[in-house]
Amino acid sequence: TSLMPATVAAAKPNDTVAVGVLTGIDEGVVNPAGASGRFRVEDRTITGVFTGGQITGPFTLAYHANVVLASQAGNFQGTLTSGDYEINVTGKSQAYTFFGWYAPGIPLLEIKISGRWSVLSGPEKGNGDFAASLVFIPTPDGHVYAVIPPYSGVTLTGSLD
Repeated sequence: TSLMPATVAAAKPNDTVAVGVLTGIDEGVVNPAGASGRFRVEDRTITGVFTGGQITGPFTLAYHANVVLASQAGNFQGTLTSGDYEINVTGKSQAYTFFGWYAPGIPLLEIKISGRWSVLSGPEKGNGDFAASLVFIPTPDGHVYAVIPPYSGVTLTGSLD
């Protein structure tokens, strides 16, 4: 089937709303979820800077998650704040993969994260998708210790009205 002209005219492009780099992560509150091998991330903050798109400047993402320690795969939800915007984000992290070596014996791992966002408050309303890549140094027991910019980035696509 083909799209009718009215349908094409009504479709909105998926604009780049923000592009940036992740610069840090705090220790947060991370506890075992029983004996399941999963961990509850109850309060953790990622920092970064949006350098392009419609939203620019520093940002914080305060989030909570439930992940498998052995892979860091799981679900998360949080609030991203940048300037006058407060944005709800929800998504999933995939199992980490080996990225390279930070130094001999110190691996770099990468987690791919994707999901949805929607503006809670700000000068404009909007929503869309996001994708992020978190390159990190793990602790000896497998937790995220440090984020490595410039390899860690995030992109929000969608629309602001």
